Amino acid sequence: MKQDQKKSFRQRLADTTVPIICLASFTPAHHPMNINFFSITDCSARVFWQQFPVTREHETILIIGFGNAGTVMLDRALELNVFAPEQHITYHIFGDGDEYCRNRKRLGDIVSLNTESPHRDSVIFHDDLWNTDEALLCHADRIILCSDSEWDNISVLHTIQKFFAIRGELYIYNSNVHGVATSFGQAGDMLTPAFVLHNRLSDMALCRHELFRYQSGYTLPLWEDLGSLSKDMNFVAIDHISTKVRIALGEEAPAVPFDALPASVLRKAAAVFNTGDAATRDRYRRIEHERMQRCYKLHNYQDGATHDDSLRISPLVESYDELSEQERALADIGWVLLDELAAHKEARSGKK
Repeated sequence: MKQDQKKSFRQRLADTTVPIICLASFTPAHHPMNINFFSITDCSARVFWQQFPVTREHETILIIGFGNAGTVMLDRALELNVFAPEQHITYHIFGDGDEYCRNRKRLGDIVSLNTESPHRDSVIFHDDLWNTDEALLCHADRIILCSDSEWDNISVLHTIQKFFAIRGELYIYNSNVHGVATSFGQAGDMLTPAFVLHNRLSDMALCRHELFRYQSGYTLPLWEDLGSLSKDMNFVAIDHISTKVRIALGEEAPAVPFDALPASVLRKAAAVFNTGDAATRDRYRRIEHERMQRCYKLHNYQDGATHDDSLRISPLVESYDELSEQERALADIGWVLLDELAAHKEARSGKK
């Protein structure tokens, strides 16, 4: 009887038109469209890389603390920090990365694993303690204190201040420390309508998926039939709009989440792609395809004739040079979204 009551309750939630937000660290594989799951840790990581973007093609980043927050931070870094074919960002991870690597079987396909490369991004997991290599610590471009424990982060920060002369930017997760390091990820900053309800994020993710369905001959399922994994990949694609604006406009681009970008800035960035020559468009396509590949390979997708989340297969797992022209053109959708988001903002503000 209790089980039937639970099912009845879940069905009533699904039948209502009222949006329901669940604060949780776990998202079911399938859930009704009106129910959204919100994770402070995940939202913090997504917003971090938009507010504090990587802008140089080579940068050394240390992540100290690799529990849940650090894991999500690295995932989102690899998915969002894709902005140049020749980039070689190096992520040094201090914490237990064994579980991370066991789950992400294809991590070595998208980065140089445990060996720094001058030609591609690298992820290096350290078995020694974070303060063992003084030269690495002192010359890093940014240091992210990302333990799940606020007190552990503060303890590391105190030690850095007391003993090391660092040159990079310091960031501290889930702490109200001010002045010494840039704080991010506090619940009070994340629990706002813009982040929790994320209406525009959902609208734009749905828009992207529909454009993909059209370009793919409607072979992909409807949005309401998608699993949480495919929906999340669409959300990441929308977050990457901030990166695309920086690719197009360089230092002129504001370092803000996609939703805070003015329509005029989006239009200007879109025009760079729309009016670019063949070489420019091909470069931008390659960047977007690399971003999509990373999302798929981080979740162990293999090459397949069709897209199937349950089987973990997709035709877009192939390298860019092996794709057909029709498949390469799918990367254009990521750039079309700049104009779509601008139109969305103009419509909401009453502009024409």
